[in-house]
Amino acid sequence: MTISKHYEHEYILLSTMTKIKMTTNKDKGHLFTIECYMPSFEPQNKTVRIRHAGMFKNDKYTFHPQKDLVFSMPYDFVANLKPGHWTLLDNLWLKSVKKILKKAKTNSIKQIRLVRLPKKHFTGSQTMSFKNSNEDVIYEAVTDSKNSSFLVSLDQIYDIVGEEDWIHGESNCLVNLASGRTITLSWGAKKKEHKEQSTLLSDECLQVGDLVVVKNHGDQWPHQACIIEIDTENKLAMIQWETT
Repeated sequence: MTISKHYEHEYILLSTMTKIKMTTNKDKGHLFTIECYMPSFEPQNKTVRIRHAGMFKNDKYTFHPQKDLVFSMPYDFVANLKPGHWTLLDNLWLKSVKKILKKAKTNSIKQIRLVRLPKKHFTGSQTMSFKNSNEDVIYEAVTDSKNSSFLVSLDQIYDIVGEEDWIHGESNCLVNLASGRTITLSWGAKKKEHKEQSTLLSDECLQVGDLVVVKNHGDQWPHQACIIEIDTENKLAMIQWETT
């Protein structure tokens, strides 16, 4: 399951790329590594540094790009890379990437508002819903681009924002439909994907600053809390409630 924190992670990587290195391996062929300069990303944004503490631990962060990213670079630039040496990324290519990122951020969903719930068919004393109600739950999505708005289905929101538990709770109800309540979205400020209990507090899963949903506190809506401390040895986490 893809969630908004994953999107934010990729956006940060693409926004901070500076250098690339190619290494050769007899079995795997060419291996590419990209270096990012982390202080250049929103220097005053402390929240994002808490959500992605591993990325911002040092000034430089490296990752292995997917082939499609390397293929998008100029052929001559990639062909002339010296194995084992860091090379500044092509300037024109970087500008085109940043232009795409700027457009993506402008068109990202800023707010959503429930405008239609699916009807239900009544057969005797039984109620029968549509086979796939997600296609019939309609939201108005507002973007940063001059506050443009579009009507989208719940399935489309899953594709763009990420399939997260909070939207299954109190969001899709008659109260929100009648009141016209608007939900404001921000990258990364939501629940992490569900993991098995045995790995719930591993370093790869939860971090201080993550917003989580706490179970066994009723199921009328997700009970959200922010992690403020993690005890990895005893697999415990201290939280601060966000909702009651």
